[in-house]
Amino acid sequence: MLTGFRVLWRALIHFWDESLLMIRTNLTWFVISLPLYLLTVLVCGIFIPPLDPEAGENIWPWVMSAFILVTIPGPTSAGVYAIANYVANEETPDFSLFWRAIKVLWKKALVIYLIGAGVLGGLIFNTSFYMQVSTGLLQAVAILWLYGIIYWLTMQAYLMPLLVAAAFPPPPQLSGDDGWSLDESRPKAEPPPPPEPEFLPLVTLYKRAAILALANPLMSLVMLFGTVIALALSSFALPVYPLIVMSLVALIDCRGLRALREKYFPAGQTCEHDWVRTSERIGTQPMTFYDKCRKCGEARSGASGNLG
Repeated sequence: MLTGFRVLWRALIHFWDESLLMIRTNLTWFVISLPLYLLTVLVCGIFIPPLDPEAGENIWPWVMSAFILVTIPGPTSAGVYAIANYVANEETPDFSLFWRAIKVLWKKALVIYLIGAGVLGGLIFNTSFYMQVSTGLLQAVAILWLYGIIYWLTMQAYLMPLLVAAAFPPPPQLSGDDGWSLDESRPKAEPPPPPEPEFLPLVTLYKRAAILALANPLMSLVMLFGTVIALALSSFALPVYPLIVMSLVALIDCRGLRALREKYFPAGQTCEHDWVRTSERIGTQPMTFYDKCRKCGEARSGASGNLG
């Protein structure tokens, strides 16, 4: 649990350090997300009845859609998470990364959004059904569905960080004297090669997110708590939503993934690689073959080759 609160604190520090970049990212996300938001409001309005029919307009579809847009990864949030992933790893990216991430990942992110929102809606429907209709022992089933909602939301926090970290990995940090030396005759150290980009399949993405949420329940709950607090603040101060919320949530999630990587792969610890031959084709490019570790996901570019 303490790790989760450290993640929240570090996310706040990252936001403060890169406040102008993160506010610009959040504002851009807000503007380009309006069509998806209105479509989500329309769908929610069909399934969410007004609590009081005589009260006038039903505001709950608008509130629920704002909640879904932040907690469920979507096409436009891919750009926010790409920026946040760099910032959470002590890098300051160019803003063009925002548009590149959306251009590359929007199709997969849209599928994730549809799956996430659809499953969340089904879980909420089942929970309300068992709470209102059933009595006695069957009503206790609603508690299980409520646990399902919480677990599903904690899973969402890892999906987009895993996706963008593989597709747009930040450059490795330099060690030692960063290649600079007072002795001009001394050759400068060569920077480490950039990581190989990887586009994770949806099955792999959901499997990893499910394992991380299940293996780290307290930390995942604290991260979800931070997201809910940010959304609650935006309900009292409306400018918080278009300026801060999405960027802060993305920083919390990306910082959480970094904390888990440091937990499972500490600095200086090497992985006992279990290599497997992998092939991949991106668009119309030739088929690429390379070796990939089953444990840590590292790829051996030296063993790769192309086949038309």
